[in-house]
Amino acid sequence: MATKAAPILDRILQARRAAIEELKASGVEAALPQSIAASPAPRDFRQALRRTDAVALIAECKERSPSGGVLQHPYDPVRLARRYAANGAAAISVLAEPEFFGGSLDHLQAVRSAVEVPVLCKDFIIDPIQVLAARAVGADAVLLIVGVLDDGALRALQALATRLSMQAGPADHGTVAIADPGRPGRDQRERHREPRRRGRTSPARGRCGAGRGVAASSGRSRRQSPGAERIVTKIKICGNTRADDVELAVELGADLLGFIFTHSKRQVRVDEIKDVIAQVPAGVERVGVFIDEPTEQIGEVARACGLTAIQVYRPLTEKDRSLGLLLLPAFRVQQGEDLTTIPLEDGDHPLFDTWVPDSVGGTGRAWAWAQAREVVRKYPVVVSGGLTAGNVDGAVRELHPWAVDVCSGVEAEPGRKDHAKLRAFVEAVRRVDRE
Repeated sequence: MATKAAPILDRILQARRAAIEELKASGVEAALPQSIAASPAPRDFRQALRRTDAVALIAECKERSPSGGVLQHPYDPVRLARRYAANGAAAISVLAEPEFFGGSLDHLQAVRSAVEVPVLCKDFIIDPIQVLAARAVGADAVLLIVGVLDDGALRALQALATRLSMQAGPADHGTVAIADPGRPGRDQRERHREPRRRGRTSPARGRCGAGRGVAASSGRSRRQSPGAERIVTKIKICGNTRADDVELAVELGADLLGFIFTHSKRQVRVDEIKDVIAQVPAGVERVGVFIDEPTEQIGEVARACGLTAIQVYRPLTEKDRSLGLLLLPAFRVQQGEDLTTIPLEDGDHPLFDTWVPDSVGGTGRAWAWAQAREVVRKYPVVVSGGLTAGNVDGAVRELHPWAVDVCSGVEAEPGRKDHAKLRAFVEAVRRVDRE
């Protein structure tokens, strides 16, 4: 069917169609009825969400996403699911899409055997064979994305799930308040449209009282303090060249660490920095910074150094997007420039830096943050350029961005951090977040 889906969704659906054709060509479809007959009886997914003592939580197992990059490394869905169940999750959602989310039906089968609560197959389901395959490995329910199915296909897939004694939850309505996985980045954009009211209940939880379900994603779009819904600005420390600077940045709670692999006073070589990057713990994005290098070179560096994200100062290509990394397309902002005309896709985390002739990054100059007011409503923006402990609070108050990025503002000299400045910068961000 023709859709108005975002480009990233088009690529995902194209990949799923190709995988479905391969699956059918393999002849496995003929064996599915026997596998289904041998699989354990479905658990009642809907009943699990009808608890009256508390909010019924659907907790999600997901390795990565186009918008969030790598979320779990190493990824152990069984261990994660057991932890969710032990802490009261009413059901477990397991990603089964392999190319963009790192999922598989093997993950689902392993999780189903490890927990006692119902398990939802979360995939981009467009063909009956996907429902059959999910039931064959023990799925108790499947997620159907209304936006990618016409009415006839939706009804047919729901009817098939019912015949298999499964439940089929449409992503856009019903008692399960679950984010539409067909629109990566949507959750972030919706949050950016919300006024930042401190101490308020999250939108999903506010609409879902006892007896309703809430989906909890494994993404890291924002960090949260325990017991609070407060949004915390991410911090990116860029231009790292030394192990002691990286160690301190991690200790202070930096969310992203940037390493420059292109022409710069802070440029690093793969053989010199890969061991330093290897010490960065999971949960901290390892960002490679590039200017105009080809995708093949970027991919080689990313694999050699274990990068989880790339920041690129040229237009992103389809090959760049196929690397499966968190994408920070970088733009040098000129005075008065209309940033709403910049071509962006769902899942992009645009980084806005200052335009300076013959210089890219690390200029120490700020730009007019108000120019990004409209973009920040739709995308998770990274504010860069000229930030210091003395002015970063203004950027956060002006835009409430997804992240702030600092390089020269915390340096003693190019490539070497001033640890006092670094501590002061992080504290300045956290202080304005606490307001």
